Amino acid sequence: MIHKSIFIILLSFVGFSIVPVTLSFAQTPAEEAVEQNQSEREQRQEELAEERQPEETPKTAEEVLELLKKRVEEKKAEQWRKDILKTRISSGVTQIFETNPTSAGDGASKDDPSNERTFGFNWTPKFSQNLSGNLGYSLTDVDYSDNPTLNSFDQTITGDTTYRMFNGKLSLTPGLSYEWMVYPKSESSSFEQKKAFLRYTYYLNTLWNVGGKYEYSDKWYDHDLARDSSAADIVDLHREDNRHTAELWVKRFIGKYSIQLKGKSYRNVSNDDYQNYNDYDTHKGEVTLSGSFLTANKLSLSYTADYEAKHYFDRIAVDTARSDRVNEHRLSTNYSLTKNLKLNYTVSYKLSSSNAPSGEFENFTNKIGLSVNF
Repeated sequence: MIHKSIFIILLSFVGFSIVPVTLSFAQTPAEEAVEQNQSEREQRQEELAEERQPEETPKTAEEVLELLKKRVEEKKAEQWRKDILKTRISSGVTQIFETNPTSAGDGASKDDPSNERTFGFNWTPKFSQNLSGNLGYSLTDVDYSDNPTLNSFDQTITGDTTYRMFNGKLSLTPGLSYEWMVYPKSESSSFEQKKAFLRYTYYLNTLWNVGGKYEYSDKWYDHDLARDSSAADIVDLHREDNRHTAELWVKRFIGKYSIQLKGKSYRNVSNDDYQNYNDYDTHKGEVTLSGSFLTANKLSLSYTADYEAKHYFDRIAVDTARSDRVNEHRLSTNYSLTKNLKLNYTVSYKLSSSNAPSGEFENFTNKIGLSVNF
């Protein structure tokens, strides 16, 4: 793993970006806070276009025809080279303020600013009209002022290929990813994770599309041992979690606006046998409204409301298995300051209810940052 300080120096030269942080639940207050702050990385997309200038001025009709043929061939070759060598770079910094970053139900830990720095590089070759690829590397470095156990350094490598069929109406994207997540102040939460996924999108027409995704992930913890039924550590057996995830969505465009309905479910199964502490099912539904405004769509807004239900298999809360319910509302804005530079702001409110005391909390988050993309 490349030393963290090298990337911080690199980030100071490259620019700024933003990646949202999401919250979930875990077995102890420290681990619960860490798992609730696992972030979902965003990738920015922007393509550059260039026009080739004429090299000479023909003098006859024959020269015109010959030059046109030559330019067509050169343009195809040049475009193919551009498509194959196409890359995307994004980076940035985000300032985050949370009223309850550790999701404390008793109010013991309130208010904490944090700083998030990100960098991403993607090679996005286009091999043909119906075949393209993506090979990317990203890192996210987060530091909390008052809760250093939440500090994290995350690196991910992703590769996928997109096939387009039926005149572009259907796209299939199989892919793989590998992630290293390090918590310097909470080593037991550090892990490595590999994923395999298949995503599809079907365009019914210019107004409607539907899609889905299946993903399998295998996560193993570098410093956390699995436990037996009596809660004793099993020697030389590191904790490992397997997860199956399925998503479905439908999206409707209305001019410069859109509405999307999405459902997501997954099952997490762990080799930790103590009360099957990390075995659970999660079901989530959300609706997102988005739109573009101002000249050249410089301002974009989106609002998302979602509801999540999590059911543990055997983990006891009072006299029955634990069950959590979470409602969240998010409002996000992006304003293009220049072609490559954007100002981002997100405000969110999360309310969790549960039959376990540690699952009862609320959190209010503000995030503001700059992102640069090339």
